[in-house]
Amino acid sequence: METSRAQNGRPRQLRELSEEYGLFLQPPPPLKPRPQYPPSYRTDNDIAVAEELLKSQRIAASQRQQSKGGLSRAFTPKKTAWEYKEVYDALVSHVTDLGSAGVAEALITKLNLLGGNLNLVQKSRTSLLSRKKSLDLSERSKILQIAVENKQLEMVEVLLPYADTLSLDTSLPVAMRNGNDAITELLIRYGASAQQTASGQDEFRRACAKDGQAHLVAMILASEGRPTQSWLSQSMVEAARAGSRDIVMHLSQSTADGNHDGAAALKAAIGLGRRDVVLTLLLGNRPPKQPGINEAFEQLMRQQNTNPNEKLALAEILLCAGAGGEPVAKALIHASATYFLEMAHLLISHGASIEYQDALVLRKAVSKGKMDLVKIMLSGTAKLAPRYASECVELLPKDISFEDRRFLLATFLSKGATGTPLDEALIDSAEAGDTEAVKLLIVPSPPNDETAIGQSAQQISPAIGFGRPQTASTDYKGALALQIAVNKKYMEIASAILTHKPPSQVALAQVFPSTMNLPRPERYQLSELFLRTGLSGPCVHSALENAIGEHPSRRDEKLVSLLLRYNADVNSNEGQGLVAAVIQHEYVTQQSILFL
Repeated sequence: METSRAQNGRPRQLRELSEEYGLFLQPPPPLKPRPQYPPSYRTDNDIAVAEELLKSQRIAASQRQQSKGGLSRAFTPKKTAWEYKEVYDALVSHVTDLGSAGVAEALITKLNLLGGNLNLVQKSRTSLLSRKKSLDLSERSKILQIAVENKQLEMVEVLLPYADTLSLDTSLPVAMRNGNDAITELLIRYGASAQQTASGQDEFRRACAKDGQAHLVAMILASEGRPTQSWLSQSMVEAARAGSRDIVMHLSQSTADGNHDGAAALKAAIGLGRRDVVLTLLLGNRPPKQPGINEAFEQLMRQQNTNPNEKLALAEILLCAGAGGEPVAKALIHASATYFLEMAHLLISHGASIEYQDALVLRKAVSKGKMDLVKIMLSGTAKLAPRYASECVELLPKDISFEDRRFLLATFLSKGATGTPLDEALIDSAEAGDTEAVKLLIVPSPPNDETAIGQSAQQISPAIGFGRPQTASTDYKGALALQIAVNKKYMEIASAILTHKPPSQVALAQVFPSTMNLPRPERYQLSELFLRTGLSGPCVHSALENAIGEHPSRRDEKLVSLLLRYNADVNSNEGQGLVAAVIQHEYVTQQSILFL
């Protein structure tokens, strides 16, 4: 369910990034319809000029025939009206010679009156014996292609209403190759298809591979004759390689598949460091998918010549698009090794695993005391198994600051750290004199409380944590933590251990004698805490004997009373302490006498 919600949020995140970068995606604009009223450029003078062209052509043809002489001249018919071939040839010559559109229009009218077809060259066969015409033979006309090649916009406007589908389709690649958007648009509006010819498809692909051809590409994509999806997909790869954002946008908003050839377009954009092209692809109608996204992410992490800020921006885009798993975890290791904190934070915020390779990256950061990096890794929602949390506790540097120690202990305890690492941490905390850390380790936290990552360590109370039962053993190594606290006169630590989690009676009996070396107030305070745990037996009796046996100037009457109150036996060791006091004629408290 969580994964599904994350995936549903990715398009929104990508759209927000596109707006942040000022990228607004639009589908190709709609194509204008076929002109309902084609323009006319013909004038009365153009009609007269057309007549003169035909006359000149006939005279030239007659002169050529006469020059042949003999039989050829004998069979030359006497012409009285314009024939189809004469009009057609005059039109071809006029268009080839970049003549005016008005004259061409006049010639087309004459051709149509003769039943001609502008798209075909009609030829007649004649029999020398019967002079009977056989069936006409035809081949494709190239008048329209010639006008398109010459970039004669007005001529094309005149010819197009008479062009058939094949003429349109074969003329379109010529216009595309010339880069003439106006003529290309006219051809498409009349129904020219880039898909129907191999040269049309090739020219479309070439246009996609050149920057500055976005308008031309958009027109073809808006037409019914756009190339097939596979061709569009490969063309989008070419456009991405050329770094043409606008062409990529038009293609991605059509039927082009961003996952084509292993998301090759996305990888090309990553190679160029073009975040705008990358976003355009990912927000397309058919965006790249896995494993292409992860492969592109790995490619990005390998690129050495990408500016760090640009790499960070591209990584964010790919992460929003769904990059994850092992490539992202590997990237976290590299970011940590190079101390690229911004990248580490980005990766963690998008779910990079800190357990990858047995939590290697986290364990290294903890052992080296890189707290800023550690806090980044622990700031997300990444899972950390109890065994890894325990190992991290074990790796805490001994010279770590109080604030950092408390933060890490609180965090790892919340992740389930347990066992010997906690016991060792208790000893280290006691050795350092870190009272609050000791409390974190020995006081179970109530459930349903949480401490925010990054919260000041002084704000972390031992009773406010993460609802975990794990605590350190105060018996570990013969209650060494307590022994250290007593020896170093860390009263708060010793008091915390004795109050919240006193060691076993055996361990207490081993440590209790050390309290006798403390100054009088501290000795009394800790002795009372020891006794409240139920401590009894020889160690208590011995303490009473020593207290009574002290020189009167140094004897602690309060301590003697305390020990007697907790049933210390004055007759222990055959009452040697009391006997020594009586022999010295020393004053014994009334309470002491009552116990005799």
